[in-house]
Order: sequence, then C-alpha cells, then structure tokens
Amino acid sequence: MADTILDIKNLNSRDTDGYFVKDINLELKTGEIHVLVGENGSGKSLFYDAISGKKPHTTGKIIYKDKTITITPSFKGLEGVSYIQRYPKLIENISIAENMFIFMTRKKSFYSLLNWGKMYKKTEEILNCYGLKTDPARKVSLLTQEERKVLEIAKFQLQDNQVILFHEPTDEIGINTIRKFYELLLDYKNMGRSILIITRNWEEALKIADRITVIANGKIAGTMEASAARENPYELLDMLMGRSDYKEDNNRIMATIFKAAEFLTSEYELNDVLYFISRQIMEIMNAQKCVLELVDEKTNSLIAQVSYNPDNIAGGKLKRDKVMEKFADSNQLLCISKDDESFLEFVEGADDTRTVICMPVLIRSRITGIIQLFYNDYYLCTDDELIYLSTLARQVAIAVEYTRSMGRSALLMESHHRIKNNLQSIVSLINLQKDFIDRGREDDIKDILDKIISRISSIAFVHDLLSKDEYGRSILNIKQLINIIADFYSVDSRIKMELDIDNIFISYSKATSIALIINELINNCYEHAFGKIKNGMIKIKCKKKDEKILLEVVDNGCGIPQDFDLERLDSLGLSIVRAIISNEFRGEMEIKPNTGISGTQVLITLSTARCFI
Repeated sequence: MADTILDIKNLNSRDTDGYFVKDINLELKTGEIHVLVGENGSGKSLFYDAISGKKPHTTGKIIYKDKTITITPSFKGLEGVSYIQRYPKLIENISIAENMFIFMTRKKSFYSLLNWGKMYKKTEEILNCYGLKTDPARKVSLLTQEERKVLEIAKFQLQDNQVILFHEPTDEIGINTIRKFYELLLDYKNMGRSILIITRNWEEALKIADRITVIANGKIAGTMEASAARENPYELLDMLMGRSDYKEDNNRIMATIFKAAEFLTSEYELNDVLYFISRQIMEIMNAQKCVLELVDEKTNSLIAQVSYNPDNIAGGKLKRDKVMEKFADSNQLLCISKDDESFLEFVEGADDTRTVICMPVLIRSRITGIIQLFYNDYYLCTDDELIYLSTLARQVAIAVEYTRSMGRSALLMESHHRIKNNLQSIVSLINLQKDFIDRGREDDIKDILDKIISRISSIAFVHDLLSKDEYGRSILNIKQLINIIADFYSVDSRIKMELDIDNIFISYSKATSIALIINELINNCYEHAFGKIKNGMIKIKCKKKDEKILLEVVDNGCGIPQDFDLERLDSLGLSIVRAIISNEFRGEMEIKPNTGISGTQVLITLSTARCFI
C-alpha cells in the first residue's frame, strides 16, 4: 500500500440535523487528484467535517503515511494535512497578508518579529497566481466574495503539506480563476502532492480528477476512473442520482426519434417540423436552448432559423462563419466549453453559457444546416447521445429534402401563378407609363421604351434565377439579383458600380418587387444624376441587421434639387419604388444629399418579416 498516502476505513458520523455517513471507505494515492462527488444532502459536507475533526460523533480509522489513527471524540484533524473549507474563515479587521499568515504567527512567541516585507511579497506572488491583483495590506473587510474565496483556497500554498483537502473550492469564483486554480492543482500533483476535492460539481470532477468517488444517501455509491467517466458520464450520473431508470430513458429517447420520423411524413410546414425536432433534441440532450439553422449550401448564409428556448435564456450567438470553417475541415460534432481557449472564437455574447454543442446537417455531404445546443453548465456528450444527435440531424436533412421535393411541384404551380401576376404587373406598369405620356411628362419614345424594357427585364431576372436553383427552392438571394441587374446597366463605361451586398434570402413572391426597386433606383441615377459627368459612381450596399434589411444607393452626381419633396413626386420610377416600399413591405425610404461630397443618397429600410424566410 506504498502508493496510498491516506486510507479512510469504516468512517461513520452523524449530526444533529439527522444527516449521517455510514461505512465510508476511501483511499487517496500519492500524486493523485481524487474527487468525492455528491448531491446536496448526500453527506459530503458531513464527511468533510468528520475527517477535519469538527464532528465529535465520529468513528472509524484513518491510515495516514502508514500510521493508523483511530478516530475518537478528541480527534481534531490530521497533522500535515491542509484543510481548505468551503466558507472563508477570515478576520475582517486585519490585512490580506495577515490572514494568509495567521496560522504561522500563532506558532511564534513574538508576533512583531515577522518580516512584513517578505510576508507582503509572498502574499502578492500567491494571489497573482489566481489573477488577483490587490494590495496585500488591504483590509479583508473591503474584499468581494470572490476575493475572499480566493484568499481562503490560496492558503494551501503556504502550508507545504503532502495532502490537501478542499471543500467546494470553486464556489463563488469566476471561470478564469477556476482555470488558474486547476493549473495550480496539476502543478502540485506533478510535484507528488495528493489532493482530495469534495464537491457537488460532477463536471468539475470530469475536468480535473484522476479518480471519482460518488457519495449518495450517506454511503459510497462507487468509485471509477475519471477517464471511464468521461467516456460515459451516464454511469457516473446513475451513481450520483441513485438512478435505475437508464433503460427507461433509452426507451423514451427511441420513442422520441420514432415520433420525429412519423412527424416527417405529415403535412406540417417545414418550420413546424423543425420546431418539433428542436424541442426533442433539447430534451434528449438536456440542453437549456436549441437552435436549428438552415443555410445556403453555396454561400453558407442563413436561410431559416428555429429556436426552442422555454426558459428564455440569452445563450449567446454562434459565429456561423467560424463554425462552417470548422465543419469544412471535418463534418464532426463540435463541443466547446467556456474554459476552452477557442470558445470566444466560435461564440459571442454568451455570459450565461458554459458549453455549446454543434452538429452539422448534411445533404449529400454538403452542409445545409446546423444544430446548436446551449448549456448553462459544463456538459460532455456521451457516445449514445452522439448517436441520437446524429440520427436527429439526419431527420432534419430528410425534412429539408422532403420539403424540397414537395416544393418542386408546388413551385411549378406557384410559378404559373406568379408569371400571370407579373404579366399583369407589366401591363399595369405600361399603363402607368402611358398615363405619364398623356399628361405630357414623358416625350422621348426611346427613353420610354428603355424604361419599359428595364422593368420587364428585372422581373425576368427573377424567373431566370429561380429556374437555375439546383435545389428547387422558392427563395432567391438578393446578392445574386442585384448583381444581375447591375450587370444589365454596366454598358456605359463612364459610370462604375461598387457593390457591398450580403447574402440575404427572400421569398420568390417578394423577389420581383425587390428587383423593381433596385432597377428604378439604378435607372434614376443614370437618368438624372450624371449628365455630362465623365466619371460617375454608383454605390449599392445591402445589409441585414437584426430584423431589418438596409438598402443604400449612393451616387456622386449632381444631387437633388433644393425644392425636392418626396411627398410630391413627378417621377414614375420613384413613385413605383415608394409605393412598393410603403404598401408591400411596410418600409421606409429617405432621399437626401450625399454627405460630404456631391450626389444623392437613398436609404431604404425593409422589415425581414415581410421578405425574409
């Protein structure tokens, strides 16, 4: 038993509140981090008090460094063992350094003989290990709760003992401090020290332990290697919770998967199916939030998003581009926790999230969606859960494929309907042009025909793009649409176009209206802005921000007249644009002089609810 430094045998104890521990047997090896895990009320706190000599009603034996100690009511803890308790025991009206060294001063005859300079320097060095930069002479009464806890757990570094016992060491401290604390523990372990941590945080045990022992209902439920627990946390949780319903859970999960499969063949809309699956995923994976995103296979841009978030947690937001880059290297599950250095590379705004799991949704090896799971605590995905999640990801892919196959025939019917409507729109546009001619506002027949052709062409571009979509979807990318319309106008070498367009998807039914808006704004620049200007520039920017689509068209032309009034337009093109924005999109339009230089700036705001899927 040379490698065992501390061996607790048949420990029994009770307190006045009715809690007890019975027949506790636990060993701590040299150079080992051993974690005792238990739920609230399991007896773990009583166990700590018993071995630290705080409970007189305790019996049993402790073999420490091959020396047997029988526990009696006079037992006050083990010499050569550091006991770091859960709640900081500090003296308020003295300094940080004095609190650190107080146990040493009690052993000296003359308190005044201490070297205060060395004491302050050593205290500062130790606190810096935890990222705590403060004056060692500062009074403890001025410290925050986290600073007090750091001061308590840091005491072991002064005591130079072979065995260190911690009770809930990471309560009240932040993630960065926890990370530094873990690094220190590993350093001490590598120096041959032995560490016993008593905690309710089983996630903590998985991260730092060599072995894990579970206490439940005052008794040891079992001990397992931490490596085995990391591979299958359910075995650890079964011991921790005293669960016997593991098979029942499997049956429930399989029933959920079969129910989801049945849901796929129903007549529900795709969003309803995705919402149902996201709910099932969240429940199976024990997450606090589940988000399903569908993306365009070519651009990785967002097409649709469904979220199940019953507790309304913030959860943060995934950096989709970074995740897609990761999936491009390997279409495997991505699991990151807050103490991973790469966490902020993939997630933003996640103050209340500690773990994020992402699974790609694949159709013919191409990523068409992302399943995202958010956890408030640290979480490890088991092999079984990985299988379940992969199965549900495949069901999402089936739902998308099913919708596309149904959509191709529906799209054909919709196309006939939209073409009929668009032909009626063309007739209406020609009639409007005729009315302007009758009122004497238009007199150049070539200009009239050019405008009619450009309007018809902008509508035709929509049908051309739709017919070329290899996935049979009834959606269009605004970026593609604006690029095509801009190319249509790029015959005049005097005028350059500069485009800054996001990949934004809109429904087929709204695409013709967007096309007309873009066409009229570009045409208006060509017709009114440049005149004899030799180096004209049109800048078009289209961005999605929150629930709005922001469209900006700027030129460096002659600018708008001083008496320009958006409420009293005599231009058919701008009248069409304003009517579409106001009536169809419930949006806003502003036309004003370009800031700082010559020209005009048109700002349009559209609601995504009116045009975004």
